[in-house]
Amino acid sequence: MNRLFKLSVLASAISASLVVGDVTAAVLEEIIVTAQRRTESAQDVPISVTAADAEKLQELRLSNAEDISLLSPSISFKTSNSASSSSNIQIRGIGTTGVSRTFEGAVGVFIDGVYRTRSGQALTTFLDVDSLQVLRGPQGTLFGKNTSAGALLLNSTAPSFDEMDGYAEASAGNFGAYNVKGVVNLPLSDTAALRLAINHSEKDGYLDHTRGGTENDFEADSFKASLALQPRDDLYIKVIADYSKQDDGVGYGTANAVEGPTQPLIDGLP
Repeated sequence: MNRLFKLSVLASAISASLVVGDVTAAVLEEIIVTAQRRTESAQDVPISVTAADAEKLQELRLSNAEDISLLSPSISFKTSNSASSSSNIQIRGIGTTGVSRTFEGAVGVFIDGVYRTRSGQALTTFLDVDSLQVLRGPQGTLFGKNTSAGALLLNSTAPSFDEMDGYAEASAGNFGAYNVKGVVNLPLSDTAALRLAINHSEKDGYLDHTRGGTENDFEADSFKASLALQPRDDLYIKVIADYSKQDDGVGYGTANAVEGPTQPLIDGLP
């Protein structure tokens, strides 16, 4: 008599079903991270790591660092004024608060291995990101200073030598918001491949101006080009060039001119 046995495994990883004959078991897909500056399984890393691939980021609608708390409640993005200058990432409640140029961040941000001096530089749209990793705890041994609370690692999708592919997507929302994005992978030869990605986002502000128009409008553009070369089996070269620009209203304004009998007096104030 054949019987069906099912083994349930609980773990913070993606589970898949493997059927062998009449036996069904739950197995775990291996999660690869670079938390120790090398590619290895997350189960072999003695560090608290939260990792998400491109599919998971899309599922969570995690588009930039402002939405980082959607990945884990112990990670938060804080800003006290203009996000580009006063923002900071906090892990387990530890971070840096303030806008002084002498303040250094407590969470290091690394995009494709390149350190970004301010957390606000991670505000740009996550364009063609293959994986996101959050390392909790001090990481100064491998990632240098300004990582006393942890590190945020973003890695772009590598070009593929196999076939030409790509995708395009568009979305729209209220206040005139819309976003368009496209990615294409171009194999140039058996040893060279090029990957291009572009994104454009816009949104009208929700504060009406007394002189017409709106405040705190948003517009962002980003572009990324990745070139992969593998002339030998033991040599792999990847060159990435990216560009991003973001115009984001701060949401408030000041009166620079006052019309009336007191205008000369106000204009004369320091």
